[in-house]
Amino acid sequence: MLLNLFARYGFYVKLRAMFAAFGLIHAIYLALFIYIGQPLLACLNILSVALYAACVYAAKDLKTAAIAVAAVRIEIFAHAFICTLVLGWDYGFQNIILALMSMVFFSSLATKGVNNFFAYAKGAAYLFLYFYAKTPPQLAGTQAECFYILNFIVVAAFIIVLVVDFSRTFSAKLRQEMLERQERLSELANKDPLTGLLNRNAFYEFAVPRMQFLSCDASIVLCDIDDFKKLNDAHGHAFGDEALKIIAHAIKSSLREGDLVYRWGGEEFLIFLSDINLENSEHIFERIRRKIAETQLEFEGKSAKTSATFGLVNFNVKAVKDVEAVIKQADKLLYEGKNSGKNKVVAQAFGGDYL
Repeated sequence: MLLNLFARYGFYVKLRAMFAAFGLIHAIYLALFIYIGQPLLACLNILSVALYAACVYAAKDLKTAAIAVAAVRIEIFAHAFICTLVLGWDYGFQNIILALMSMVFFSSLATKGVNNFFAYAKGAAYLFLYFYAKTPPQLAGTQAECFYILNFIVVAAFIIVLVVDFSRTFSAKLRQEMLERQERLSELANKDPLTGLLNRNAFYEFAVPRMQFLSCDASIVLCDIDDFKKLNDAHGHAFGDEALKIIAHAIKSSLREGDLVYRWGGEEFLIFLSDINLENSEHIFERIRRKIAETQLEFEGKSAKTSATFGLVNFNVKAVKDVEAVIKQADKLLYEGKNSGKNKVVAQAFGGDYL
C-alpha cells in the first residue's frame, strides 16, 4: 500500500520524501548514540540531519536534485564508514555501504564515470573495514546486535523501495519508448518526408474508414502542378523539391481547420473537405489557384512561377459507397482541365454536370 502510494507522486516529491526519511533515520541514530554514550557520532548525526533538511528544501529542479543526491551519497558513505570504524563490524553499518554500491545501477543523475568512481571507492572502503574494523569488547553484545538489526532493516527498506520504484519507472519508460517507436514507424508509413503532409497510405488507412460516420456533403480535390517536369529540367530537382514544399504549404494554409491535404504522388495532391457544398468548394480552390499562380518560387538564387490545375468533385458521403469512384471522377476532371489550358479549377457534383 505504501509503495503504491509512493509511486503515484512525481520525481521531486519522491526525492524530497526520501531525504526526509533519511533525516528521520539519522535523528533516531542521534538519540541512540547519545543513549550509548558516543558524543562524536551524535555530533556527526546532528550535521547529517541538518544536511537532509537542506536537501529537502533545495531539491526542486534537476540541477539542485543532482547536487543533493551527490551530497547524500557522500554523507551516507562517510557516516557508515565512520560509524563502522568507531563501533566495529558487529554493528552492521558496513552493510549500508554495500547497499550504496547498488545505486550505480539505478542512478541517472550522475555520469557513468562518477557512478563507477563511487562504486570502486565504496568497494575499497568495505574491504578496508572488513580487515580493520573490529568491535571493542566493551561495545559488543546485545547493544551491537540491536544496532545490527536496525541497520539491516534500514538497508532492506532502502533496497525494496529503490528496486520496486525503479522497476515501475523502468516499465513505464519501456512502454513510453515502445509507443514512441510505434509513433515514429506510423509517421514514416503515413507522412511524406519532403512536404510533411500525410500521404496516400494515410488517406486510405485513416480518412476513408472514418467517412462512414459522416452524413454531410464533402469534396475531394486532386491538384497537379502544371508543367512540373519543365520546372525541374530548367532549375534542377532541388528547386522542384522546394517548389513542392512551398505549394504544399500554400494549399494547407488556405484551408479550413479540419480539412486534410495529402501528397498523392509526384507533383499531385489530394484534398478532402467535409461539410461543404460544391459552390463553396470551388470558391476555396479558385482562391488557392490564384495564390499558387501569384507565388514567386525562390531557391538558391533561382526564381520562377508556376500554376496548378484542380479536379473537384462534391458528393454526399452517406450516399457514396465507393470513394474510389469519386477519386476517379476528380482525376478525370483534373485532366480535362489540363487539356483545356491548365491553371483552372474544374468542379462537378458526383455523377453530375459541371458547376
